[in-house]
Amino acid sequence: MLRAKRNNVQPKKKTPGETAAAKAYAKTHGVCRGGIDKDDAIPTELEVRLDMNAENEGLLTFVQSTTCRRAVWAAAYECNPPDASLRPTGVLCCDICDPSLLDRTRPGPLPLADKTKAPRKGKLDLEVTKKLEIWRMDVIERDYALSTLASAAIMDDTIIALVSHFGRLPFAELELLLKPQWIWWDIYGKELDSYLKILPLREAKEKGKKARRKPGASRVEGGPEQLNSGFQLKQLKVMVPGPLGNTPYRNQISFHHYSFGDGEMDADEHQAGPSSSASTVIPVAPQFYMGTFSDYMPDTPLAPIPPLHAHHGRKRRRTGNSP
Repeated sequence: MLRAKRNNVQPKKKTPGETAAAKAYAKTHGVCRGGIDKDDAIPTELEVRLDMNAENEGLLTFVQSTTCRRAVWAAAYECNPPDASLRPTGVLCCDICDPSLLDRTRPGPLPLADKTKAPRKGKLDLEVTKKLEIWRMDVIERDYALSTLASAAIMDDTIIALVSHFGRLPFAELELLLKPQWIWWDIYGKELDSYLKILPLREAKEKGKKARRKPGASRVEGGPEQLNSGFQLKQLKVMVPGPLGNTPYRNQISFHHYSFGDGEMDADEHQAGPSSSASTVIPVAPQFYMGTFSDYMPDTPLAPIPPLHAHHGRKRRRTGNSP
């Protein structure tokens, strides 16, 4: 049975020259007009031909027009050409004939990023939630007494929960928090701020920065009081395969031995201090060793350190021929 091949033809990617030509064409047909930069020069390119049978009904020609837009309308809907003498006084024609019309729809400058620190979100205050529900009910009964809308139309439960979580905030931070998502802020924002001042809200706290460990900082078991004065500690985590019996330890090493048997894992800690004698204690059935190598560089000669000893967290179950 033959299977139809899927049509995985990807759209042809435009070359840099084609992309540049498209941008130049858009600019010469007024794509930059009405923007913040006030690049409102009247297009000088030829008028796009009006296709009466096109699906867009002349919209493409209207948008890219380089002449009077009212004339494009008149031609598309088969009306009489526009007559300026019949136009009421003070009524302007279009942005091609009078570019000052673009100032009525020109966007404002982009707002700068607010560097205000976000407040810390706390626990939901149920008492404040009830008070805000009463407040929104009073507002809708006062301002929209004949309306059939519910009180949630003034402030929905999401906004109430948000205010209850963050507690008491300065007006600027409250505006930053609510204005983007509460459509009534411009009307009821100041009234809400005044109402919140009489409520028993907790004081909001700024988010604190998490403390970071300094690079190279090490952790010593038992605390830093175990280090003698004049000693510097360098720490290196090591993994050594196989037993380390009959090996002299010149530096202090803390090993964690893991052995696996009958579904159990036993951990023993062995510490060895500087000694010329060889280590004779060997863990049973070792699989691998993980530990910390601590290199002490003394300013004075080292004092004697007790020989190798072992600490067992719990009894190890013997398996096989283990001693």
